[in-house]
Amino acid sequence: MEYTDDNMQSVAFKIVENMSLSDLQAYVAEDYLFRFDQDSEFFEYQVEELGLDKELEVE
Repeated sequence: MEYTDDNMQSVAFKIVENMSLSDLQAYVAEDYLFRFDQDSEFFEYQVEELGLDKELEVE
């Protein structure tokens, strides 16, 4: 298989199809932790968007 955007997307979808929900959630959480670490404005936007800014403590 040639390394193209379409092929990479096909492989990624196939990997996700075979992941359990808990594995997928852990993977997404890890990705967000990395993204938040790289972009504090994105983190602040997500906090506001999710309504977490109204809570006293985020667990």
